[in-house]
Amino acid sequence: MQKLYDQLELQHFLRDCQELDGWIHEKMLMARDGTREDSHKLHKRWLRHQAFMAELAQNKEWLEKIEREGQQLMQEKPELAASVRKKLGEIRQCWAELESTTQAKARQLFEASKADQLVQSFAELDKKLLHMESQLQDVDPGGDLATVNSQLKKLQVWPGWPRWGLLMLHWGWVRVKPHAWVQERLPLAMQTERGSGLQAVQQHIKKNQETEAWDATLLEDPGKHGSALREGGRGRSSAQETSGGSICPLTSEQISRRQSQVDRLYVALKELGEERRVGLEQQYWLYQLSRQVDELEHWIAEKEVVAGSPELGQDFEHVSVLQEKFSEFASETGTAGRERLAAVNQMVDELIECGHTAAATMAEWKDGLNEAWAELLELMGTRAQLLAASRELHKFFSDARELQGQIEEKRRRLPRLTAPPEPRPSASSMQRTLRTFEHDLQLLVSQVRQLQEGAAQLRTVYAGEHAEAIASREQEVLQGWKELLAACEDARLHVSSTADALRFHSQARDLLSWMDGIASQIGAADKPRDVSSVEVLMNYHQGLKTELEARMPELTACQELGRSLLLNKSAMADEIQAQLDKLGTRKEEVSDKWDRHWEWLQQMLEVHQFAQEAVVADAWLTAQEPILQSRELGSSVDEVEQLIRRHEAFRKAAAAWEERFSSLRRLTTESSEQEMPIRGDLAKGKATLADIVEQLQEKESGPGLPAGPSLPQPRELPPGRLPNGLEPPERTPRPDRPSWVSLYCVLSKGELGFYKDSKGPASGSTHGGEPLLSLHKATSEVASDYKKKKHVFKLQTQDGSEFLLQAKDEEEMNGWLEAVAASVAEHAEIARWGQTLPTTSSTDEGNPKREGGERMGTGALIFIDRDPTVFAPILNFLRTKELDPRLAAIKRRESPIVFTR
Repeated sequence: MQKLYDQLELQHFLRDCQELDGWIHEKMLMARDGTREDSHKLHKRWLRHQAFMAELAQNKEWLEKIEREGQQLMQEKPELAASVRKKLGEIRQCWAELESTTQAKARQLFEASKADQLVQSFAELDKKLLHMESQLQDVDPGGDLATVNSQLKKLQVWPGWPRWGLLMLHWGWVRVKPHAWVQERLPLAMQTERGSGLQAVQQHIKKNQETEAWDATLLEDPGKHGSALREGGRGRSSAQETSGGSICPLTSEQISRRQSQVDRLYVALKELGEERRVGLEQQYWLYQLSRQVDELEHWIAEKEVVAGSPELGQDFEHVSVLQEKFSEFASETGTAGRERLAAVNQMVDELIECGHTAAATMAEWKDGLNEAWAELLELMGTRAQLLAASRELHKFFSDARELQGQIEEKRRRLPRLTAPPEPRPSASSMQRTLRTFEHDLQLLVSQVRQLQEGAAQLRTVYAGEHAEAIASREQEVLQGWKELLAACEDARLHVSSTADALRFHSQARDLLSWMDGIASQIGAADKPRDVSSVEVLMNYHQGLKTELEARMPELTACQELGRSLLLNKSAMADEIQAQLDKLGTRKEEVSDKWDRHWEWLQQMLEVHQFAQEAVVADAWLTAQEPILQSRELGSSVDEVEQLIRRHEAFRKAAAAWEERFSSLRRLTTESSEQEMPIRGDLAKGKATLADIVEQLQEKESGPGLPAGPSLPQPRELPPGRLPNGLEPPERTPRPDRPSWVSLYCVLSKGELGFYKDSKGPASGSTHGGEPLLSLHKATSEVASDYKKKKHVFKLQTQDGSEFLLQAKDEEEMNGWLEAVAASVAEHAEIARWGQTLPTTSSTDEGNPKREGGERMGTGALIFIDRDPTVFAPILNFLRTKELDPRLAAIKRRESPIVFTR
C-alpha cells in the first residue's frame, strides 16, 4: 500500500511537471515568433513583449514550487530521487532556454526600436534639409514683417536693413495682422479634415482652442489694435516723408472698410470655429471609442485563442487540471468581458443619443463587438463542454482501471479466505470473514452499475475508436466482475462445507467424549452388598439409559451431517469417514456395555434375593431339625398328646413355609466352566438348586415319609458333530451377531454340550466355557422361517433362549430332533414324579414378588459373587451330608455354581 501512495505522489509531481513543461513550450513558441511587422506596430510588439516578460517573472514561482516539491519528494522517497532529479533537470533546462530566448527577443526588439527611431530622425532631418535647400534656392523678400524676420533669422544675412524698410514692414504688419490672422484661421476653421488618428484630432482641438483664445483677446481689447493701427499710420507717414513719398498713403475710409471687413471675417471665423470644435470633439470621442473597440476586439481575440485550444488532456488528472484552469479562465473572462463590453456599449449609446455624426459606424462597431463577444462565449461554452466530455471519458477509463484493480485485489484475497493459515480455524471466524468480504463486494456493485450507466451514456456521444475502446473496457471489467462473483460463490460453498465439516468434527468430538464418559460410568460403582444396593445401581443404570436415549437424536443428526458431507465430496472426507466409524463403533460399544452390565445387575439381584431367601429357609430348617430327629414318643398319654400338639404345630408351620420352598423348587440348574477360588473348606462346596429342593423336601418329610418310585434314568445318546454352531437367540438383542461356527455337540442325560472337537467331552472344557444346556421344558422344531441355510432346526429352552443348529443332511437333522424330544420327555417325567411327593406343592400363589410385580427368578443366568458375605450363606444352606439318589443322574463338576431357572 505504501508503494501505491509513493507512486501516487510521484504521478502528481510528474503531472505538475508536465503542465509546467507544456506551458513553457507554449511560451517558447510565442518567444520564438519572428514575424516582421510595420514600424508603427513595433512599439506595440515591444509593449506586448514587456507584458510577456512580466508574466514569465510571475510564473517563475511555479517553477520554484515544483523544485521545492521535488526536493521534498527526494528527501522523503530516496528510491524516487533518480526520476525526480531527471525531471527537474529537464524543467530547469527548458526554463533557462525560455528565459534566454525571451531576453534575446527583448534585445532584438530594443535594437529594432532604436534603429526605427534613427531612421525616423534621418527622414525628418532629410526633409528639413530639403526644405532649407528649397528656401535657399528661392528666397522671397517677403510681404510682411514676420516673413522678413523669419527669413532673416533663418538665413542670418544682411544684418543692416534700412530703417525705413523696417518701419514700413512693421506698419504693414500692424495693418494687416488682424486681417492676415483671420485669413490664416479661416481655412483652418473651414476645413473638414478632422485627423486620421487620436493624436491628430488632439492637435486640431489644440489649434482650435488657440483660435478661440485669440478671438477672446480681440474681443476684450479692440482699442489696442486701433491704436496700433494709428501708430502704424503715423509711422508710415513719417517713413513716407523720410523716403520722399515712395509709400502710398491710406485714407481713413480704407482703414474703416478694412476694419469692418475684419469684423465680418471674425464673426464668420467664430461660427466656423464653433462648428469645428464640435466636429473635433465628435471626432475625438469617435477615436476614443475606436481605440476601446480595437482593444476589446484584440482582448477577445486573445481569449478566443485560449478558448479554442484543442488540448483535451492525456488522462483524467490532466483533463481535471485543464478543466479547473479553464473554469477560472472562463470566470475571469466572463466578468472582465461583461464589464468592458458594458462600458463600450454605454459609450456608444451615449454618443448616439448626443447625435454623433458617425452613429451608424458606432452602431456597426457595437454589433460587431457584441457578435465577437457572443462568439467568444459560445467558444468558451463549447470548450467547457469538450473538456467536460473529455473528463467524463477519461474518468470512465480511470474508474474502469480502478474498479478492475479492486476486482483483481478481491480475487487475490479469495484464496486466503478459503485456505486460511490456521490448521483448524473455527467455523464462525470463517463465516464472519466471508460475510465481511461479501459486504465489501456490495460496495463494488454500485460502482459496476455506475460504470455500466456511464458506458451507455458515452456510447451515445462517441463513435468509432472511442466507442470501441469504451465497449472493450466495459466488457473487460464485466468479465472480471463475473469471474469474481463465480469465485465468490465457490468460496461461499467451500466455506459452508468447511464450516459444516468443522461443526461435524466438533459435535463428533463432544459426542465421543460424552460416550467415553458414559462408558466410564457404566460399572464404575462398587459391587452391591445387598438387594437394596443392587436396586440403587439398577436405577442409576436406567438413568444412564435415559441419558443415552435423550442424546440419540443429536448423535443421529451428527451422523446424517457427516453422511451429507460425504455425499457432497467434502475435502475432509477421510477424516469425516473416520469420525463416522468411530461414532458408530463407540455407540455400539456403549450400548453393548450397558446391556451386559444390565444383565449383570439382574443376575446380581437374583443372587442376592436367592441368598436372602436361602438364609432364611436354612435358618428355619436348622431350627426344626431337633423336632424331626427326636425319637421321643412319650411315656404317658399327656406326653404323647403334647408331642402330637407340637407335631401339629410343626405341620402348620411347615405348611406356612410351603410357598417359599415351592419357589426354591422351581429353580433348575445349569453347570458352568468358570472357576472361582474360594477360601478354606468352602473351596470344594458344590450343589445345585435341585439339591437344595430335595434336601428341603427330605427335611420336611422326615424319615417316616414313603419313598416314591425311582426316577427313570435318562438315556445317553451317542455324541455327534453339527457342521455349524449355534446362533444367539433372536429375541435377545445383542450388539454383535456372531457368524456360524462348526462345533462338536453331545446330548447326554438331558443336557446338551457344545465342544470345540471330539476331545472336548473327555476334558470337560466346553466351547467358550459355556455351561451345559438343560433341555427341561425345551422345544425343538425345523427352522422353516430361516431361508439362509438348509437342514437347520431350532431349539428353544425353558427361559426363552433360542438356538439355531444345522446338520449335514436331513437324516441327521431328524435324528437330533428325535433325541432332543426324548430328552425333553425324560425331564417332563422327572418333573411329574417330583410333583407326586406328599410335601411338595406346585402352586405359585403367595410367592413373594420383587418390586415391579416380577416373580423371584427371571430366568437369567445368575453367577454367584466371589464376595464371602454373599457366597457363605448360600454354601451353608447347601451344605448336606448325602444327596437324594433320585438326582444321581445330574452331573457334578469342580467349578463355581451356576443357577438358571
